[in-house]
Amino acid sequence: MPRSPARCYSGRNPTSPISPARPRPTYRQAPISGEASAPGPPTIIKPGRRRPEAHVGEGISLSRTEKREYLAGTLAATALAAILVFTALANRGTRPAEDRAILLTAAFQRADGVHIGTPVRVAGINIGTVSAAALDKQRNAVLTFSLTQAAALPNDTAAVIETDGMFGTKYVELRPGGEEEMLKSGDRISHTQDSVIIEDLVALIVQRAKDARAQAPSAPSSEPRP
Repeated sequence: MPRSPARCYSGRNPTSPISPARPRPTYRQAPISGEASAPGPPTIIKPGRRRPEAHVGEGISLSRTEKREYLAGTLAATALAAILVFTALANRGTRPAEDRAILLTAAFQRADGVHIGTPVRVAGINIGTVSAAALDKQRNAVLTFSLTQAAALPNDTAAVIETDGMFGTKYVELRPGGEEEMLKSGDRISHTQDSVIIEDLVALIVQRAKDARAQAPSAPSSEPRP
């Protein structure tokens, strides 16, 4: 009996003929442990904004809006710190002038028109102000002078309350004496002259005029006798 042509079979089913060869599927090699895979494309949340991307070992990156907010906060904090430093330096620069001020006191029986802030002068030049006023046990007006300008004042300096013009404001005039020893901060001026009251001065002038008129001899009459 003649044999039929030989057929080749493959696979588990010996009855099925050999199908055409199919391409083998390709597989990507898994990353070696310890190596980080490349980040995927960012996911778009809203137009113009992206979700922060996570990087291995670097944390989360900031978006543009967050970067602007962070930059604005940093600038504001820097500006505030600069203002505080400038204010501290300005206050520190004014302290030495206050520390160098000489404080002198003087007692008056009357200090009419004198108050805190009244000028203190030497030869008509302002060298300080009245910084305090109080009464002592003898009911005298004790004034404190704060002298900011350097002025060599002897111990026998006199403090006189004067008026700037006939009807002007009051001020304290310091008249230096001739002693060699100078006044120091905290000393008291012993020679003082009280404030002159205009009303009292006018009354004194009128009274002296009356007294002079009463003491003057009467002039002889020039009328002819009959």
